[in-house]
Amino acid sequence: MKSLEASNHPINFSSHIRNTLIPNSLISLFSKLLPVDGSAGSIFLQQPMDHPHRIVGRLNDILPKPVKELLSGLKLIPTQNYLDGLLTIHQEEIQGKVYFNGLKGYYTETEQQTKLGLLAEVESRCASIAFKILKKYGIEHLLVSTSELEKVANQWVSDENREWNDLIDYMLEAYPGYVNYFAAFQANSPSGDKALLGLVTKHEEALLDFAKLEKDSNENSVTPLKQFLSDTDDIILSDTY
Repeated sequence: MKSLEASNHPINFSSHIRNTLIPNSLISLFSKLLPVDGSAGSIFLQQPMDHPHRIVGRLNDILPKPVKELLSGLKLIPTQNYLDGLLTIHQEEIQGKVYFNGLKGYYTETEQQTKLGLLAEVESRCASIAFKILKKYGIEHLLVSTSELEKVANQWVSDENREWNDLIDYMLEAYPGYVNYFAAFQANSPSGDKALLGLVTKHEEALLDFAKLEKDSNENSVTPLKQFLSDTDDIILSDTY
């Protein structure tokens, strides 16, 4: 990723914000609030821009506070809390994948291992979806290393001492809260991210639906997991956001 650090090459900021989700009605406001003529206080960015959306991920660093608060309130640019939340979602899904795969060494029945593999695959798919959004904002370099995440998840595995039914009961107790969290996160996201974040919510719903069916000893308990993976195949294969 090319750096967006300050350079000695001024650019016309109003021309670049047209590449964001900011409506034209606000562009004149930017032109009045931000000098763009190379004078003191002008915005300097290294060119060429490697992706027009990356400017959106840097607005928190370069906009005056009043403008930033206005656009954040209108959900036209991401807040720092939102970007931090994206990082957290991705990292926790990576840990979830490692956790469920690791549990195969604890729950040794073939059927249980198959189910754990699907749970891990759903978590991995969700991490990939979150990564697409992170990449859009150019903040993927801020992720904690995979090896560090794996250490934490592997510790969860080593501490595991529940029976299979207790694991399912835990999912039934904890996962509704996760569904609500992801739904709220999606609702408060910039409009351009809502579709992919909707899939993040659906992944948690699939995990919960699996647990409900598994609790009832339904032989088709993995159907929600397989359906989610099938529904998101094209999303992952696509190079577009």
